[in-house]
Amino acid sequence: MRKALVASSLLALLLGGCASNPADLDVSGTWINQVAIDAAAKGGPLREALQSYGPNLEWEVNTKASQARYYNGFEVAEGKLLGEQSGAWSVDFYGSTATELKRKNKQLLQTANDNEPEQLFARAKDPAPEGAPLGANFERALYAAYMGGDWKITDGFGNGATVQFQADGKVAGLPGVDRYSLCLAGDCASMSGGYDSIWLQLNGQEPKHLLFVSSSSVYGQQNGEWVDETSETQAKGYSGQVMLEAEQVALNSGIPASVVRLTGIYGPGREWLLTQVRQGYRVAIDPPLYGNRIHVDDAAGLLAFLLRHVEQGGSLSVTASGWKF
Repeated sequence: MRKALVASSLLALLLGGCASNPADLDVSGTWINQVAIDAAAKGGPLREALQSYGPNLEWEVNTKASQARYYNGFEVAEGKLLGEQSGAWSVDFYGSTATELKRKNKQLLQTANDNEPEQLFARAKDPAPEGAPLGANFERALYAAYMGGDWKITDGFGNGATVQFQADGKVAGLPGVDRYSLCLAGDCASMSGGYDSIWLQLNGQEPKHLLFVSSSSVYGQQNGEWVDETSETQAKGYSGQVMLEAEQVALNSGIPASVVRLTGIYGPGREWLLTQVRQGYRVAIDPPLYGNRIHVDDAAGLLAFLLRHVEQGGSLSVTASGWKF
């Protein structure tokens, strides 16, 4: 009896050792693009590292709620987990795109698809405080690795000061500045001329007026209607819906705010429209195709004009007849 009991225990031990650990297949939790952070920390250009190992920077996956979302430095995309098959989870984004996630040892693997390359993500070693927005874990790890140490200001505001940019976004050593934030994507990154763009928050600073640059994607008219500031918004695409939500965030921020809906912006870093022209893109004649284009310098000039107008005591409002100054 004793020998049989020992044999049974040994068999159970062997079988238990062969069984897979469910935790090794679990994709739930928050994952950051540590590969991109490591590449940036080696001293290369930050934008080059993000482009080479991006575009997504952080994932948050909740298998129990069948939800998954990612942050790419510019926006948060929310998707629905469709189910698991052979350890791989399919994420659907409003029926337009699908992404597959699965474990690769201790990392999360985002498989390549028609829109994005294969990417690897790791658990954050120093997680952001509970309740922090998506992207905070990536930024915290990036700031520690890329912005750590002492920096000396050699020109411009704070010239000569020794500054420490901390992992939690705080700044030490730069008079009057509370916090900072690196620009990771969007126009501030693509049109920075090879330099990193940093936003600085001054002590007690509160803007007199907020301009939110939106897009014509908030309009969904498809039957040749004329569209202006008073037209009904009928966003059907994902980007248009997100823009409409962001407009409301700006307008309800408690700060006087206006929304400027620009379309067809072209210039450095935005050459898709020019490329179409160079390649002989033909404009439809019947039915006629209308376009609205603005150069990035003109767009910046418009925003500067509006802000100067407010600074001089003017107001910005839209009536049925258009802008009122």
